Amino acid sequence: MRLPVFPLHSTAGIDVLWLDAVALLIAWLSTVACLLLGSWWLVRLLGIVRTAPPALSKAVLFSLGYAAGTGAYLLLYQGGDLANSNRYILATPFAGVLLWQLWQLVPRARWRAVFVGAVGSLAVALALGFPFRFENFLPYEATWYFGLYAAYVLAFLFVVKETSPWYREIATGLYILNLVMLAHLLDLFLEFSWIG
Repeated sequence: MRLPVFPLHSTAGIDVLWLDAVALLIAWLSTVACLLLGSWWLVRLLGIVRTAPPALSKAVLFSLGYAAGTGAYLLLYQGGDLANSNRYILATPFAGVLLWQLWQLVPRARWRAVFVGAVGSLAVALALGFPFRFENFLPYEATWYFGLYAAYVLAFLFVVKETSPWYREIATGLYILNLVMLAHLLDLFLEFSWIG
């Protein structure tokens, strides 16, 4: 076990860093959600407040705990290297459960989620050394990279048919982008390159 070294990095390389950053964002937001729900439960148990926390299914609670625990494990045992974190967090059914829960938000709560997602994306970017200590990138290149990263993360909040007038365009863009990245990573794999 070792404490993470900042700025965080990914030995998997720049092709997969944005996926590792998304996984880190999910882990951090899940940790915050677990802490808030746990403190709300504790305060209610002590009788300080009587209002109940938001009703979440057991699948969502377990998914939050899984993402928070996996993120903590990766940060504490890999010393700040985010390599493979996308496999352990994004490539699981738990990420799908959390994404589904986000899509269930009412429009007013969705704007709060957009704000939290933007602030979380900035926190991840800063943890990765944005803008001056980001590996081998000039500040304007790092701004472009993390701007696209934040747009990718926030686009998932607007892929809800009932609340977004641009649903089809955003969903089609995400679908095409994900297919292109999948083809690129498959090409690297077929060339016997380690894709992280």
